[in-house]
Amino acid sequence: MPTTMRNEVGKLDRTYLAVQQSADPSCEPRTWDINTLEGLAALAREIDKQAAMFGYMGDFRMFAVAALPGLPLLLFVGSDADRAKSLKKTAVHFEQRR
Repeated sequence: MPTTMRNEVGKLDRTYLAVQQSADPSCEPRTWDINTLEGLAALAREIDKQAAMFGYMGDFRMFAVAALPGLPLLLFVGSDADRAKSLKKTAVHFEQRR
């Protein structure tokens, strides 16, 4: 578990740096004044939000790719009615053997 957490924190740090380097306050409808402490804090909060969103998207992609190989197994899953019929057949078979 600690290794996973360390990897996730590392990914978030790398994403944070990537977003921070490409941040352009003038392209947003609301601009941040990078000359004030409040403006820098607001920009840092926005970068945090965007970095977290990129991290969530990466995690979702990873889970989706991990789940794909298991989808064909769903073909082997029957309904409750099929399972009940199968159990009845098995019970009848064992009754006949006695």
